[in-house]
Amino acid sequence: MIADPNYKLQFDTIDVNGIPFQTLVNPFGELIPYEFTGWKDEVRAWHEAAYLGACLDAAQAMSISGPGATEFLKTILVNNLDNAPVGKSKRGMILNPMGTIAADGVLIREEEERWITCGLWPMDKFYLDQAQARGEFTEVIYNDEWATNVDFQIGGPRSLEIVESATGEDFHDLGYLCFRWSQINGVRVRVLRLGMAGTLSYEIHCPRETSKETYNAILAAGEPYGIKRLGLHAYMMDHTENGFMQACTHFMFDYRNTPGLAEWMETEAPFMLGQLEPPACNGSEQDAEKAFYVSPYDVGMGFIINYSTHDFVGKEAAWAKRGARHNKLVSLEWNAEDIADVYLSQYDGREKPYMDFENTVDFFMWDFVSSPSLLRADKVLNDSDEQIGISTGRTRIVCRNTMISLCSIDPDYAEPGTQVKIVWGSPDYPQKEIRATVCKFPYLDLPANADFDVSQVPHGNIKR
Repeated sequence: MIADPNYKLQFDTIDVNGIPFQTLVNPFGELIPYEFTGWKDEVRAWHEAAYLGACLDAAQAMSISGPGATEFLKTILVNNLDNAPVGKSKRGMILNPMGTIAADGVLIREEEERWITCGLWPMDKFYLDQAQARGEFTEVIYNDEWATNVDFQIGGPRSLEIVESATGEDFHDLGYLCFRWSQINGVRVRVLRLGMAGTLSYEIHCPRETSKETYNAILAAGEPYGIKRLGLHAYMMDHTENGFMQACTHFMFDYRNTPGLAEWMETEAPFMLGQLEPPACNGSEQDAEKAFYVSPYDVGMGFIINYSTHDFVGKEAAWAKRGARHNKLVSLEWNAEDIADVYLSQYDGREKPYMDFENTVDFFMWDFVSSPSLLRADKVLNDSDEQIGISTGRTRIVCRNTMISLCSIDPDYAEPGTQVKIVWGSPDYPQKEIRATVCKFPYLDLPANADFDVSQVPHGNIKR
């Protein structure tokens, strides 16, 4: 843990097969601190005030532009792009031909034929290269925006006041998933009403060369409102609480079932080749493919698929999964007495204790350098010890003193109040059945960003 919030540590770029690669670094070229003021303090920030995060910078923003850019995206994305005018964003998803998730991120329509993608690489670039090799979409241009732009996150009930104070402008009229341009300290920035806090939140996109100055300006503007800097530890804890399925925590991108991708990676992204293999599982569910390679319908995201306006990769397979019986995504609240018994086993002298919880959140940063990735998935059973679901993303909820996870569960057991059992621990340990209750989804007890009534939020320090 980095206790001093002002501590700076330079990070040497790793060279992988001749390709320089940085991981776990903030926009300033320094390691992202695991914590700034302690994870509990930082978690409370998005419940009570707001946080300022730079952890999303590694998501690699790209631009796809030029004549035919929109038509190209329609060939690979499940989304309806016809209802995304300039100034709007949406969650973008790419499937493989088997109908499982191969990429999941954010789309921003910056101009009529210019889109910013975040988190969709390498699949968007792979499909564009394939199309252009066939002589299609030859005027579409793909650029690395990550090299020149930075994404900061401001999340929590007071985030709007902070954005207005940093820019000096009124943003009460900015709708959910919408953006417009503004300035911070004379630098042009994009303000986007989107974020991972699960409640009112925004992103600030700025040029990389002025990122430190912009970050400090936002931090200064947020001090009167109780802003906290967000470290890597607390960053991943909001995803489970707000019901946001996150790759590398709750599922993995299924690259294996995309013809030609492995050959493309060998020359274009050799450090990604390890991601063609299933991750190692560190829980009671040892079948990585079953646990982590999922369809949108198994994890509550089928609603974003649009079948009516265009064809896309995996459309036929997705339609078949839509019509079949599939699981439902729920929150599970873990039994406190059973949790305590796991802790007790570490200290009561027994020969072999249960697998330790080790951390407050089950999150393993996606490692592009080494393979395979390590993730945790646990079996969920009914009273007859039949498996009815898979639990991922275990997280402590400090504001309610509970432990929860997300679960893809048989719909017969998805009603809130249903009692189930989580099998805790890999086969290398004595396994513990932890009682759990299906509960409110999402678990976060704050209004969602889309529903947040900003008319009740005071204005920040704006220039009238």
